[in-house]
Amino acid sequence: MFKKIILIPFLFSLVFFTNYSYALDTSTWAVLNAYNSFILKIESKLNLNSQLDLLEKLSLKLEDILKSKSLTTKSIILLQELDKLNDSKLKEIKTKLNIEPYIDVAQLEIEDKEKQKFKDLKDIAVLPKYVSDLLWYNRKYIYVIFSENSQSFEFLSSDNNIKRIIFSKYYELNDWNFNYIKSKPWIIFLYNWNYVFVDDYKEEEKIPYSQSKDYFKWVILTPNFNIFEKNWNYYFYKITQFNYIKDSYWFYLKTFEKLWYNTKDLIVYKNNWVYTFSSSFQEQKLISSDIIQNIVDKSKFLSYVSSDKRDLNYDTDSYFKSLKNISINLTEWLTKENKIKAIYWRILNNITYTNPIDLNKKEIFSWIDTFKNKDWVCEWYVKLMAYMLMFSWIEDIDVILWYVINASDFPELWHAWVKIWTYYYDPTFDDPIWNVQAKSFENYSYYKLPADLFYTNRYDIWDLPEELKTKSKDELNNIVYKNLFNLIWKYGNSNYNLMKYPLFLHNNWLNYDVKVTLAKLEDILTTYYVNWPDMSYIYNWKKYLIKKMKFFTINDENINNVLYSINYDLNWKYFLKWDLWNWNIEYRLAYDFETF
Repeated sequence: MFKKIILIPFLFSLVFFTNYSYALDTSTWAVLNAYNSFILKIESKLNLNSQLDLLEKLSLKLEDILKSKSLTTKSIILLQELDKLNDSKLKEIKTKLNIEPYIDVAQLEIEDKEKQKFKDLKDIAVLPKYVSDLLWYNRKYIYVIFSENSQSFEFLSSDNNIKRIIFSKYYELNDWNFNYIKSKPWIIFLYNWNYVFVDDYKEEEKIPYSQSKDYFKWVILTPNFNIFEKNWNYYFYKITQFNYIKDSYWFYLKTFEKLWYNTKDLIVYKNNWVYTFSSSFQEQKLISSDIIQNIVDKSKFLSYVSSDKRDLNYDTDSYFKSLKNISINLTEWLTKENKIKAIYWRILNNITYTNPIDLNKKEIFSWIDTFKNKDWVCEWYVKLMAYMLMFSWIEDIDVILWYVINASDFPELWHAWVKIWTYYYDPTFDDPIWNVQAKSFENYSYYKLPADLFYTNRYDIWDLPEELKTKSKDELNNIVYKNLFNLIWKYGNSNYNLMKYPLFLHNNWLNYDVKVTLAKLEDILTTYYVNWPDMSYIYNWKKYLIKKMKFFTINDENINNVLYSINYDLNWKYFLKWDLWNWNIEYRLAYDFETF
């Protein structure tokens, strides 16, 4: 009865939001807020099975409503958004109840191939007559694969399971003694190119990884699945020692018994396609369930937390609660785009990059510790951003670790950035590092870039050409400038800051690999020779006195920084060759310039 009562007001509120909300972003937020409130209510009243039952009913009801021909386009969008939220929650509950356990498709393929070996062996086998004759007497012949390393005799049983036979002694079979075993319950197989039979033997079934959860304490198929819920908290297993399993299919239980292991005290882990088992581990708390109860993609959030806490042993709930409150207070009632802008702005105005970096200090690679100490590297700029986005109900977020070839630390360190939907963000590259004055928002170069523009200087870690690692910084920059040049046709009229330098070169008839110097600048701008004593210069046979000006002192070393600071805009800029009192020459790029 409770299920029916609680579902009716929720559906009523749903209809209200879909029909009377005037802005789609606001409506989406309202539906999300209503759904989260609904989930909180049923979580406080119902067990997991009852929650599952109720949400499946809701899913069916949504399907019926969506079939209505009288729905507006906006209502359809919002109902589909709700259906997506509900599917995600259903999947989460089913995973907790082990109704839909994680299936490793690649592993299932390995197991099928392993069984196929025995079937292939049987297909090509040609038995001698004295063996085939014995089969008429219902003697058992098995097609074994013998392993020298493990001294195991494996075969595929009639019920399609891999087993092994264990025996203490065997007898050779030949064409003169086969009559002896006609009436004996022995099995026959090929061993070291000879046919043998055994009488005193046992069979033991080989347990595949895909079916091993009943035998071991925990089977972790990927690092992301090393997470479980207990007593209103999420935990993961912190593993301190591994033992590798060479067999790609599985092990026999007796193998563990010989190693003095109780399988119920073991966890199994798959890391980089290699299976390992461990008896040396501990449960470590990740985060309290109530902190992330409104997070849509909990599995991704928890996977980030588990990587953060790998080298930390203290409770971090207070820091997550603080960040959650900061995020909600910062972004509440904002549209999606403005939420992202607000989070990006806050990160870049409240964080300073770690300098110098001590790579032996593992804590700097944990967001939680760096949030506590305000000491940061690139990965934790973006992890912080990801957490804040998730707390603000922004979905479809990915933290990406690749190489940036024109980064100052390439190729020693990887770099990190954020993808939201189809756009890319790099707060580290937009950060005014080392106490430089903070940029205004319109000057950010790595905010909301399309993929082709963003990846002009980035490579997948696994696809990085080796020759790039030995190139000079100038050579690497030229590669990036060439990539940007190739996009001028597409983004030449855009406002992307990343395009301003290549456009500056292009518009001044300079190629991408030309290094801008004072001499090149003299070719672009008119040069005025200024006489120091009276601050005058001659132009078109007329003398001008400088009344006021602001300027940058410019040389070949700082010319790129100066051009960057003026946004590569040379309009109303004056190139002055200044004659100093000590007979030296100083070059100045002047602006806010007046003469009389």
